[in-house]
Amino acid sequence: MNIQQLSYFSTAVDTSSFKETAQTHFVTPAAISKALGDLETELGIKLFVKKGRAIVPTEKALLLKPLADNISRNVKEFERLAKLTKENDDTPRTFILAAAYAPARSKLINREGVEALERLDPQRRILVVRRDSGSCLSAVIEGSVDAALILGEPKSDTLTSVRVGTSQSIVVVNKSNPLANLTTISPNDLRSVAVGWPHDIRYALPLLLDLFDKSDVEPHFTHLYTIEDNTQFISEDKGCLIATNEPYIASTYPNAVFLPFADEGANVPVFLVWNKENDDPLLEELTETLEAILKRR
Repeated sequence: MNIQQLSYFSTAVDTSSFKETAQTHFVTPAAISKALGDLETELGIKLFVKKGRAIVPTEKALLLKPLADNISRNVKEFERLAKLTKENDDTPRTFILAAAYAPARSKLINREGVEALERLDPQRRILVVRRDSGSCLSAVIEGSVDAALILGEPKSDTLTSVRVGTSQSIVVVNKSNPLANLTTISPNDLRSVAVGWPHDIRYALPLLLDLFDKSDVEPHFTHLYTIEDNTQFISEDKGCLIATNEPYIASTYPNAVFLPFADEGANVPVFLVWNKENDDPLLEELTETLEAILKRR
């Protein structure tokens, strides 16, 4: 298995076409067919089923696609960061902050916040990269970034975690949904409602599950993998999503209303985390700046 195969695989799932996948990657359809066939053989599972001229991804392919996308993004980010951090020995090292980013649910810091962080120290370059919370934490543990801003508190003896703010949890529902008439929402209101699985904010998940558990409600989670899946889910009134209360959410879901939880315990803490052996003096100033940025949201 190689990165190129995973890239072909992700595009093929999106396009359902060998021809369009080949055009995207500037190769022949035969090359795409062979690469994906080899991948199926190596994995021992069926990824696509032919239907006329189209190729239809199987359930297993849909399950694996987010992982393939994540691997491809991380490889590209690795290459980009390697170029950006190539500096002379006498040049102050670039400080890299990975900020949690879930397009369907939460961005944590907006463009203005990113610019404020990048201006924090005139003597050093501060680079902010955005990834889902899981990728951010993995990057800290691996040492490829200096710190990470994530939703929820990770449990690790090797990390320092400092709470820098709180993000208000909201429920997103279609305007035509009966829930749209409420002013606040509780887990009991969602007892028989399909809820989009918040896989991209995984460290906030225990807090949300605890909220349902205290109300003796078993949530009916459904898996949504892309931003398109989430927007379609809401526009077709198939259920609800749990997101954070940020201005961009309204433009992402124009046919929706946004209901805060009645229980403030549903609000998700935001943490800045770094390896315990990291004694970079910039971390203290970064912590204070993030607290100010998140307070102004």
